[in-house]
Amino acid sequence: MHHNLNTYPHYETRPLPLSYLTALLIFGLAGLLAACHGEPAVLTAAPSAPQTALVGKSDRIIFSAVPDNFPVAQDIAIIFPLHTDDRIKPSDRTNTGEPLLSEAWMQTVNNAYLNTVVEDAVEQENVYDDWRVVSVRFTPCGPLGHHFGQSPDQLCWPQVRIVWQPVLKDFMLFEHRPQYADDRAIHALYHVMPAPEVIDTETSHSFLRSAKEILADGHTTESISEDSLNRFVEIRNAAIERWTQLVLSLRTEGRAPGNTIDWRMELNSNDEERVARFTNALRKVFAEAAVPNNLFEMTAFSLPEGRQPALLDLWTFLAFDGENGRIQQRDIVVRSPSDGALVGNAGLDETVGMNIPDPELIEEVRTSALAEELTSLAIFTQDDVTLLGQAINDPTQTLVPNTSCASCHRFNRLRFDFHNLSHLEDRELTIAPRVVNDVVHELKWLRDALGR
Repeated sequence: MHHNLNTYPHYETRPLPLSYLTALLIFGLAGLLAACHGEPAVLTAAPSAPQTALVGKSDRIIFSAVPDNFPVAQDIAIIFPLHTDDRIKPSDRTNTGEPLLSEAWMQTVNNAYLNTVVEDAVEQENVYDDWRVVSVRFTPCGPLGHHFGQSPDQLCWPQVRIVWQPVLKDFMLFEHRPQYADDRAIHALYHVMPAPEVIDTETSHSFLRSAKEILADGHTTESISEDSLNRFVEIRNAAIERWTQLVLSLRTEGRAPGNTIDWRMELNSNDEERVARFTNALRKVFAEAAVPNNLFEMTAFSLPEGRQPALLDLWTFLAFDGENGRIQQRDIVVRSPSDGALVGNAGLDETVGMNIPDPELIEEVRTSALAEELTSLAIFTQDDVTLLGQAINDPTQTLVPNTSCASCHRFNRLRFDFHNLSHLEDRELTIAPRVVNDVVHELKWLRDALGR
């Protein structure tokens, strides 16, 4: 049975070339827009498997104004030093007038911790204004599906991924700390929509929703109509073009990209004027891209109250779906990378220690017929860190849904450092191995898509 994708293109083992987009926008969008303003854009089933969908150059995108040295790591990964003064605050407004990280969202997260070991630690140790943006990733095309049979390099959509963390100034903990980051963070993930003058925003959202629903039902490009796949590529590529424009807008405001992954030089914090220009430019990008309706996922983790990670040795992870500007807590699950089957469920929270796996996942290992696969995908013992590290940290072997939240956070040099792209106490930002590999993979995807 074939489905009509509201948003998705055909996925192959290579990324969709970006050269296709310019030609598409010049010659093809008139027909697309006519269709978009008629019946709702939806992804549909096909009566038989498509024979030629998205083969050859049909998925390529061309951008005429992209610099020759685009992209580099500094374009798609932004790190703020711990001592940043000009910070992006949760109350900063989007173009729709809403805060970037609303107090309502924060209260939903805090309430979700109440029945965990974290209890009310977040509210006891932090206030709303403590939170700030500590890092950002711009992902050119994040997978929409759950397994590798769903063409993750083509059935994908551009993202902005914002990391929030509470940072305190002039804090006393055993000694004076000019800046101190509490051991918790929130990751907010947004889909970037095409420019509204190119494709109506509601049309883009509708098509993307239908695509995700079809993939959630387990379908692949083999069960999606060819017309739907081609339409998906058109809308997706228009979104990538807008994503590229937003990312490039930051180049003119205080960041000269280098030729290597020089993470620590991302922002020259000694040049206050330059940092201020860049931060204001980033606020403008967030004002458009990080509107609440674009949020599709949020995750959070926290240490219990006490600010002693090595001694407390417990961290709780939470996950939320974003829809229509609201967040709804969901179970933390592990899906098979081969077919997306559910192989493990940690329930509404995953709570772990350095040598302590989540109790619900332990019970799954004891009772589930899929225990062998689950133990090959998630960390249960210290030996697993070595045995599974290469696979979990490789985006070509493990998609985010194919392991548990905590498992992805276990590969730092300090075993009590569960940060992926945020700060542990008064240290500079931790960059986890999976983050580095993701960025390398995304750079290759975008360069290949641009034909570079």
